[in-house]
Amino acid sequence: AGQFSAPHSPFDKALIKVTAKDFQYLLAELGRYDAELNICRILLHEVIHYQIWVESTWFIDVEAEEKRVEELEDKHINLFIERYM
Repeated sequence: AGQFSAPHSPFDKALIKVTAKDFQYLLAELGRYDAELNICRILLHEVIHYQIWVESTWFIDVEAEEKRVEELEDKHINLFIERYM
């Protein structure tokens, strides 16, 4: 699971959290490649939320933002797989 928290002030830092508590379960169920890719995908998802915030293009409609983040996530994770895997 991941979380992006935008700061309340432009002088504060944004916070991105990614938990790896399910890694051992994912490792057993999916194997190392997919377990590690899952953690990378979670981090990427939260970084995209951060990028939207930095660019001041955040959405009022949370569902629309999540849809856009998932589209960008799929695009970038596939580019990563093609290039590095």
